[in-house]
Amino acid sequence: MKSVFIFPPQWDIHSPSTGIPTLMGVLSEMGVECIGYDLNIDFFNYILKSKYVIEAIEKSKKIIENADNKYTQEKINYIKKNLDKFHKYKNIEHSINQIDNISNLIKDKNSFNNYKAKAISQVFFNTALDILSLPYYPYKLSANSFCNIKISQKAQDDYSCFKGISEDKDLNIFLEYMKYKIPNLGIKDGDLICISINSTDQILGALTAIKVIRKMYDVKIAIGGSWIDYELLSILKDKELFTQYTDYCMTGLGEIAVKELWEHHTGQRELKNVSNIIYFENDNIYQTKNVNKLNKKVGKYNYNGYDFSQYFMNETVLPIKVSYGCYWGKCKFCDYNSNKIYDPRSVDDVIQEIEELMKKYNVKYFYFQDAALSPKFIEEFADKIISKKLNIRYLTNLRFEKVFDKKLLKKLYKSGLRIAQWGLESGSPKILEKYNKGIDIQTAVKILKDAYSIGIFNHTYLIFNFPGETMEDFMMTIDFINKYKREVKSFAFHSFWLIKNTYIFDHPEEFSIDPELLKDKDFLSYSDICDQTEKEKIVIAEKEKLNKSPQAAIYRSLGGCLTLPMIDKIPLKYINIIYNYEKIKNKLILSLKKLNKHK
Repeated sequence: MKSVFIFPPQWDIHSPSTGIPTLMGVLSEMGVECIGYDLNIDFFNYILKSKYVIEAIEKSKKIIENADNKYTQEKINYIKKNLDKFHKYKNIEHSINQIDNISNLIKDKNSFNNYKAKAISQVFFNTALDILSLPYYPYKLSANSFCNIKISQKAQDDYSCFKGISEDKDLNIFLEYMKYKIPNLGIKDGDLICISINSTDQILGALTAIKVIRKMYDVKIAIGGSWIDYELLSILKDKELFTQYTDYCMTGLGEIAVKELWEHHTGQRELKNVSNIIYFENDNIYQTKNVNKLNKKVGKYNYNGYDFSQYFMNETVLPIKVSYGCYWGKCKFCDYNSNKIYDPRSVDDVIQEIEELMKKYNVKYFYFQDAALSPKFIEEFADKIISKKLNIRYLTNLRFEKVFDKKLLKKLYKSGLRIAQWGLESGSPKILEKYNKGIDIQTAVKILKDAYSIGIFNHTYLIFNFPGETMEDFMMTIDFINKYKREVKSFAFHSFWLIKNTYIFDHPEEFSIDPELLKDKDFLSYSDICDQTEKEKIVIAEKEKLNKSPQAAIYRSLGGCLTLPMIDKIPLKYINIIYNYEKIKNKLILSLKKLNKHK
């Protein structure tokens, strides 16, 4: 008897999600046999073949013919319009036959030196996914998402729209793959199957896998991941989810749930005494007690079953985690404020794990997944990395603490820090105070300038539309990014979301939020809290400008861990070459015929 972990499509194609390696690490410490499968990355490697693109074109042609009057005119018109567009390009069939080489080029370590080739590869990669999706309209797969393009994201959050097509071969792009793959995972009767779902994009892939597993094996199935917590209120009312798909849903800290669930699975604990789960019994749905604090430190990841060569990266970049929670833990918009403890591993333990990963997987790139590493931890870490002469490169989240002076930043750079991701959130001192960020603009500017001068790539996170944010506050953030665009090499921004277990959620009146809006809710978007105003129109316009900036283009093209190997090979002052890559890519979208000239 063992536990099999499955990560379904669609998700990031560049590096492994850490939920499953974390949970496997917990069970491994208990002596449990477990193996994990990233079916998301395996699916993309499976489907991105020329034969499947050709099959998709042939399926699309048959749909257009509609010989048995099976398809709507809307679907036929959509497919015909897009298929005609693809066939306008010269020698498109020859280009399709090159797709097998394209995937290899994207992963090729030497392609750092050929930006045009990389751009061409990315364009054709995206175009191939567009073609592969055509027969399944209105469902569309991309490297970044899976969705029904006819309905809004808010409507898709009602995941019931995916349940109806989990066994529909005309709408479900994952069905054929799951029927092929599931029998090859070594599942046996009596196993515990754990499926991790981080977002709505993965729902159809997960439900499809479950349907196939149910028909083949007598097993227990548990689903977990951050999506469960976002949809908690809906799940507590959804009997069909339990009668047709899963036996358990794991909520909150999965490390607690999976440990105790395995104890139940092996007869050591009653189901009602398993923490952090939802289950169905006697026609009722039950939620057990929620435990949100661990009595242990973060464990090591277990990658048993993973094949890092499948990821669409020039270099493997592996995650490391030092602690649950955040050493600051006071930001009023963040749930680290209330339900996470900060109990970091020792520096020696973290370095030992890095040395083991370097030896086992021949890697030197790492990214810390912590909310932020404390100055105390990262300085000790840097000292010991330098002392041991370990040749690593890493990125991490940091806070704008005054202790990060030029001397310390130089030490961090020497130890391998190449990307620092800073939580600025806003350029307005007033909003920073409302957030309780505990930082000031002057310190942030000094740190960004010092880090840039040393060669550290600065990335910042921004939040717009905080309740009470005025137009003046908003423009302070815009002005900050524009003024320090040399130092801030990339950024990511999003509108404010109010989530449960935060100070703001628990004290809405302090922020002029109507408490009635929070009843029976786990989260609210900005549009749920505030009326759309003239300010919102200006915000949208300014965000569009930001989207066209080099900094946004760099993050969009590469993003976090993707950027790390690139930074290691290009001097920071030349980093806008990545922006040039983005411009090349956009031009090529309108001239796919150039693909035929690339060998």
